[in-house]
Amino acid sequence: MLYDLYLKMKLWGDQIREADGEVQVSKRGPQNLLDLLPTKFTLEDAKRVRQLQGMRTDQTKKMIRNWVYRNYVTQNSELSFEKAQAYLNKTYKK
Repeated sequence: MLYDLYLKMKLWGDQIREADGEVQVSKRGPQNLLDLLPTKFTLEDAKRVRQLQGMRTDQTKKMIRNWVYRNYVTQNSELSFEKAQAYLNKTYKK
């Protein structure tokens, strides 16, 4: 079996390596919408991101309330929000 792999790499290795660079890996699950928003954002920014992701915009306030409850976001005013420092530290350590 290793011999087969050796021969394949010997004969077609360059083509395999070139094709390997073009492979797109699909991500599993929905994208984190908070990562798509800037550090300071408004309710309208969040609605726009939801709409661009093909989601309903009438659930935006509920989504942000959940983020505030989970301490991902702090609320500056009725329509203005900011990512919490703990969230920023957690997500950008990668």
